[in-house]
Amino acid sequence: MNDQLDFYNKNKINPVEIKSDKKFFNLHHHQRRNLYENHLKIPMSWFQNKDFLEFGPNSGDNALITCMWGGNGILVEPHSFVHTQIQQLFEKYRLEHNLQEIYSETLEIFESNRTFDLVIAEGFLHAISNRIEMLMKLFRFSHDKVIITYSNCYGFFFESLKRFVFRKAIQMKNIDEKNWSLLLDLAEDIFRNAFEKLKTARTFESWVKDVLLNPCITSESLNDLPDFLEKLPPNWKYYSGSPAWDLSFLYCWYKDIKEENIMEYYLQSIPFFITGKREDSFSSIEVAKIKSLTELMLDFSSNINQVEDRISASDLTVFQQKSLIDVKNLFWSFQTSNIDYTLDFYKDSCISDFWGMPHHYVCFSLR
Repeated sequence: MNDQLDFYNKNKINPVEIKSDKKFFNLHHHQRRNLYENHLKIPMSWFQNKDFLEFGPNSGDNALITCMWGGNGILVEPHSFVHTQIQQLFEKYRLEHNLQEIYSETLEIFESNRTFDLVIAEGFLHAISNRIEMLMKLFRFSHDKVIITYSNCYGFFFESLKRFVFRKAIQMKNIDEKNWSLLLDLAEDIFRNAFEKLKTARTFESWVKDVLLNPCITSESLNDLPDFLEKLPPNWKYYSGSPAWDLSFLYCWYKDIKEENIMEYYLQSIPFFITGKREDSFSSIEVAKIKSLTELMLDFSSNINQVEDRISASDLTVFQQKSLIDVKNLFWSFQTSNIDYTLDFYKDSCISDFWGMPHHYVCFSLR
């Protein structure tokens, strides 16, 4: 069992808990359709009568939508306490016939002689140390497409900053980490307003537990896209992704056949991954500092290091771009030892509304 799975089981966490009312389910459905059709380039009609294998579906909300589009699914969910919830969800929407089986194994343990049209692994590869080996295993189960998510080493910057601010606030306010009520009140005060602007179907409480408090998110969780592309088996290729950054065929006539160079566009998109704003640009020095600071803040928020021993505000003088000035000033404010002043500064700054692009979808396809 990996550490994140243990954390979820121990705390009975559904990391992608969706608000149950119809309004938010419809929002979630539209978001999934946008993800697949516009970002991953897989039309909804493609799923009709397709067999898919999904690892880590949690309560099955995403798998349900895939089945609404005509797919037939096998789910591999090690959180056994949500199996009944999955079955009830499919029965509610009269799609139980599309749910072929639910297994309790982890990806590491699961085996099958079948291959599927689509294999999905969302939201957990970052938590296992042998993720490249497990990615190779996913390819063995598919004869067409594989979709994964991973934690991007650049896009995680502002999420790591949120974790850092929260951990510092807990320490400086001497809050008991076992007191969920106090932790939630603190998170509400710091992050709720910015969270509501996201218009996400996910619950705030789920986000706090899974993002702010999850001790398994560390520097070892992060990857760069080349980490995966360099290991692809023969005949497999990058097909699509989200956020959508591949401009290989933009402004091109279909008769102009050219060799794809996705890495060129990926590297150009790093500032967009960091802030979520496509107009931003950073120097190579700023990008390198962002990557190293992200790793330090993640490890601090998971109680692996004391960031004060590794970095000070004076180390951030390389930050010159406008959206990074407040990050530098935030670190200076921590040196006042007045946490209320620091939190007020954070909430009033532009960086409180920056989320970046921490989790990337990648679709691989057989050529």
